[in-house]
Amino acid sequence: MSSASLSQYGGLYVSSHVYFAAGSSIYNLNTVSYGENVFESPATAAQGGGVYISSNMYVVGFSSAAKYYGDGSGLFNVRDDGLGNHIATTTLNMATFNIIGVSSITVSSITTMATGVTFSTNIFVNGSIGIGTTTPRAMLHMDKPAETGVAETLALLRVSDAESSLKFSNLSTVNGEFRPAIVVNGHDDEEDVFTIKTLTDVIGTETGPMAVFDSSFLSNPVTRPLFEIRNYGNPKFTVLGNGRIGIGLPSPQANLHISSTTALPDQDMVRVTTGTANADVFVIKGSGKVGIGTMTPTGMLDVAGNINTLTRYQINGSTVLALLPGNYSLGLGIDAGKINTGTDNIFAGYQAGYGNAAGSYNAYLGSQAGLNATGNYNLFAGYQAGINNTGEYNVTLGHQAGAWTAANSGTENVFVGRFAGFKDTFGNYNAFVGAWAGYANTSASNNAFMGYGSGMANDIGEYNSFFGKWSGQFNTAGHDNSFIGYQSADKNTTGSNNVVIGNNAAFNNQTGSANAIFGEEAGYGSGLNSFSSSTIMGYMAGFGLTTGSDNILLGFQAGDILNTGSRNIIIGYDQDAPLGSSSYFLNIGGAIFGDLGIGRVGIGAVSPLANLHISSTTALYSQDMVRVTTGTLNADAFVIKGNGDVGIGTTSPSASLDVNGTVRLAKHLTQTIATDIVFTAADFGKTIVVDAAVQRTFTLPSPITALDIGAQFTIVKLGTGKVIIQAPAGHFISDSAAAGTISNDSVSPQYAAITLRLVSVSPVRWMLVGGEGSWVTQ
Repeated sequence: MSSASLSQYGGLYVSSHVYFAAGSSIYNLNTVSYGENVFESPATAAQGGGVYISSNMYVVGFSSAAKYYGDGSGLFNVRDDGLGNHIATTTLNMATFNIIGVSSITVSSITTMATGVTFSTNIFVNGSIGIGTTTPRAMLHMDKPAETGVAETLALLRVSDAESSLKFSNLSTVNGEFRPAIVVNGHDDEEDVFTIKTLTDVIGTETGPMAVFDSSFLSNPVTRPLFEIRNYGNPKFTVLGNGRIGIGLPSPQANLHISSTTALPDQDMVRVTTGTANADVFVIKGSGKVGIGTMTPTGMLDVAGNINTLTRYQINGSTVLALLPGNYSLGLGIDAGKINTGTDNIFAGYQAGYGNAAGSYNAYLGSQAGLNATGNYNLFAGYQAGINNTGEYNVTLGHQAGAWTAANSGTENVFVGRFAGFKDTFGNYNAFVGAWAGYANTSASNNAFMGYGSGMANDIGEYNSFFGKWSGQFNTAGHDNSFIGYQSADKNTTGSNNVVIGNNAAFNNQTGSANAIFGEEAGYGSGLNSFSSSTIMGYMAGFGLTTGSDNILLGFQAGDILNTGSRNIIIGYDQDAPLGSSSYFLNIGGAIFGDLGIGRVGIGAVSPLANLHISSTTALYSQDMVRVTTGTLNADAFVIKGNGDVGIGTTSPSASLDVNGTVRLAKHLTQTIATDIVFTAADFGKTIVVDAAVQRTFTLPSPITALDIGAQFTIVKLGTGKVIIQAPAGHFISDSAAAGTISNDSVSPQYAAITLRLVSVSPVRWMLVGGEGSWVTQ
């Protein structure tokens, strides 16, 4: 050995071999350099247990030794060095050589620049490990040299007899960008089983998530669970391949499925709080109750605060609350106002206002209320209320009120009640209030029906007013009627211009018109017969009328037995006619009677025999039958006593005729010679005085009517001429023949008188009621 030059590391230069026997040492060498091999026998402990290197030892070939130690300088270029149990007190630097066959190395720090270091077992008790860096900043710090244009792999973990691996990579191919990923590969080490990564957005334009867990198998999405967290085998958190997340169960049936087999009804399943005070935001209880803003919901959904939705609120996928197109319109219910474009509408209920497009200012409430309605300014409330209405200004309230299947263009109607105005199609200005009121009305207008079933059958009748349950329920075409009361004019169909007030009043009158009927069951009738032009007032007055018309019946049960009788006047409590068929009968309080056909009035006489017939079966002779007083002091003017005495100016006549005052008698007519007379009705009641010496003829009047019965006149003969009274054809004078005569031709005495009274018209018969002289009939 000789000293080496500086270029030869300034130390011992070994040209071929240097062998050191046992117990020998090389120490305090600046550099050891050799060409092939340096062998060193074991060193003593006092000598450091091997080769002491003061600075550097450079090994060119192979070096095998037990120990190297030195002053902190490196050992370089050691190849295939079987070091055995090597202890170094300072840095062991192997830049280009391998250490093989070393069972363990205990060091404070290891740094290698070689392409690979192979160890069988590694134990690092303290310190940090740096791979690709000499200044590790963590217990394990790996720096991968950058590769241009490719994605770098930082670490690859696998089992030698398996094809799967775990890889830590940088997915970015952009220089200066790091997109970490953890990739689990399967089978041929090329197919990703799952990847945890960040998305590869362009730097500065990142919009994707910061991290992604991506799973795939054979280039297809997986269908089995992606991720699961368990507690002693029990699944606590599961993510399925279809995106569903399960908490507390392995097979979630929804995108988020939370399950608990132990939760009590009041136990929180989901709870959200916010803020530093953990203010209550949201909770789901074990019972299924949901609280928003409250942790103690009392209902299935309990909201402590306001509920706000931008346009629509849905239940089970169906819109139940929505701000509709068109200004200021609101839909509440499934498909409510579905195609609405109108303004200021409110639709509430399933398909309420469903078909409304441009109609505005409407309010429809109820399932299918106004379903196909297109009008404006309408209010419909109730199931299918106004379902097909296209008119305006209507108010329809009630189940299927105004709900006919045909299009309804009616305007300004008010229908209130179940089926009220159900069939209305063209009718206007109607008001139907009550279930079934105006049910069948189609085109009639200007009607007012109030009460259950009132005017139910009305179709075309107009200007009617029905008030009361079933009032006018069968009216179809009758017009200008007013029916008030339960079942008033119930069976009326076409009768018009009637006023009926009272429960069951005119119940059976079907076609009668121009009646005024007041009182419960007044004019009730029977058999669907009809009467007209009658005025009936009072409880059950005219109850039995069928076809009798033109009657005036006033009072409790007045004329209640009448049926076919007509033109009667019956006034008073329970007053009646003699028969159900009686006509022209007058009965006032059972005191005044009359035959209206012939103009007779009876006081106390049911069948008067004169225009005024006063009768009494109980009057005393001294009792007044007729009494007339006058003036403010009721001065006596006229009296007829029960015995027939007449007092004028006195109430106590002492003779058949007692006049307290002046009497004046005047001839009504004086007939001169050669003058005959043909009587007329105007002559009834006259006294004719004839003073003639020649024959005179007086012809009785014709024609005669029943109203003339009771008429009479008197003829007084003063001269010697014959007086003949002639009856017209078919007329009789007392017992004369038809068209007969009665005459007086007496010369001595030449005075005679006769009074004739009409007593019948079928045939016409005049009776002799008074006279003087000899009168002969022929």
